[in-house]
Amino acid sequence: MKRKRKVPVPSSEKVLKRKRPKNKGDWIDVKSKVLLNKGKEHVNRKNKLIKGKKMGPPYILTCRSKCYKKLNYIDRKLIFDAYWELGDHTRQWDFIAQHVKVINKKQQIANSSETRRKFSRQYTLTINHKEFQVCKKMFQQTLGISETVVTTALSKLNTTPTKHTQHKIGRAHV
Repeated sequence: MKRKRKVPVPSSEKVLKRKRPKNKGDWIDVKSKVLLNKGKEHVNRKNKLIKGKKMGPPYILTCRSKCYKKLNYIDRKLIFDAYWELGDHTRQWDFIAQHVKVINKKQQIANSSETRRKFSRQYTLTINHKEFQVCKKMFQQTLGISETVVTTALSKLNTTPTKHTQHKIGRAHV
């Protein structure tokens, strides 16, 4: 029995393909992820409606630094929209890392045993190239994020000294 030899096709000739091209932008998962990263309302894989991110109210009750007087609603809304329009975790982490400064504790009690807390955080928000120092609650409420997001962003900054290249969320670790 003779075997047929495969004749290589020259690369200059166009080969007809029967498969349709991938349009990743049209995939439901990709559309959903883009909306999720931008903080917009979307439907997840289980057809559950996920509400969009909202800016929280200013923290008036116990704020000692009167942050609610420094920033009005319109300025806070502009910051909120700018943060969520970034649409990518790494860019959002960079935003947080630029606006949160980690500093050493101001006071240390001499006779105290070893404590877990080694540093403090200063939160700032920028409007018209002016930085305003705000409390932690005002920072989180303005961006519509939790403390976990801030901690993650700062830990990512500590592991990579330069700007983040690409996040590994949802990717297999090789």
